[in-house]
Amino acid sequence: MKCLAILVNYRCAGQLVDAARSLADDPACDRIDVVDNSEDTAEADWLRAHLPVGVQLSVSERNLGFASACNLAFAADDSDCVLLLNPDARLLPGALARLKETLAENPRLGGVGPRVFWDDECRFLLPPTTFPSPGSYLWDRLALHFPALGEWRAARFRARALHEWRAASPLRVNALSGGHVLLRRVAVEAAGGLFDPAFFMYWEDSDLMCRLASADFALCLEPRARAIHHYAHSPGKDALIGRGWAAYAAKHFSTRGWRLFERSLRRLPVPAPAPADPVILRDAGQAIEIVVPEALWTGWVLEYSPAPSFVPAIGHFGTGPVARLPAMLAARFSGRDFFLRLGDDDGRFVSRYTVRDSVPTG
Repeated sequence: MKCLAILVNYRCAGQLVDAARSLADDPACDRIDVVDNSEDTAEADWLRAHLPVGVQLSVSERNLGFASACNLAFAADDSDCVLLLNPDARLLPGALARLKETLAENPRLGGVGPRVFWDDECRFLLPPTTFPSPGSYLWDRLALHFPALGEWRAARFRARALHEWRAASPLRVNALSGGHVLLRRVAVEAAGGLFDPAFFMYWEDSDLMCRLASADFALCLEPRARAIHHYAHSPGKDALIGRGWAAYAAKHFSTRGWRLFERSLRRLPVPAPAPADPVILRDAGQAIEIVVPEALWTGWVLEYSPAPSFVPAIGHFGTGPVARLPAMLAARFSGRDFFLRLGDDDGRFVSRYTVRDSVPTG
């Protein structure tokens, strides 16, 4: 299977070059296309000077957004499979070959993704990818008004996360992230094309996952293929995420029935706030350490989330008397509170914490 890799740059040329280099010498990758959305002549020139030999660079005169930039590269080649890779991600050696093997084994697989870590030491696991199907969206919206449903939703997500984090062989999943996924071209074409140009950035991959399922193609996590994604979230991303969600909701949840459902929700009571968690004040450049009860020293799970519901959450399995979040990882959620939860494998949570900057930013 011939493989095309697509990477999109927006003012992160250094990271993108590292990602491209992780593929350039990989015999499993036949072609690498980079689309530069930076609207910066100096950055485009830097890319020309530093990208590995053979990488195809297209410089857009305007910022097309992630979805349209990927579509541009997708249309320029006819490879059997297409790898989408974020600039802040990279595949580890042998991962792409493993992904291709898994995709080739089942012609009804539309896409396959690697096990993804947040750190170079491969200790912190990124959460399972989800997309808001009608059923999950219904429960998620109701959970905001009924605390028991919220707890049920969070418990289901944690069980799924633990299952995926521990998987040792290919596992069917409902969604894969567009930041590190290998797609079968014929499946994408059967689903109506790569990305809907109505999306600028964010949620375009959720829309694609929905269309692949409707076209009767499955998705698979391949845990024997590993990737690293240095994901960071700053308050500036929230507006882009909101813009993407508006496009997704307009496409999937704008029928009269959904409008009536949303109107009905506004009449429901808003539950009282949950009891406040202990607050950890974070100093810039400082790791966060939590004392682990002795009963858990043989094995615990530390979860890290931007949401108090811990949907989604990054996970770290550990042993011993101290659970530690390195300063470099804590800094990736700058300018906002985040949440930590320490517990055992069976869902018995020993402690929860809200982490807050000791000196507010911005």
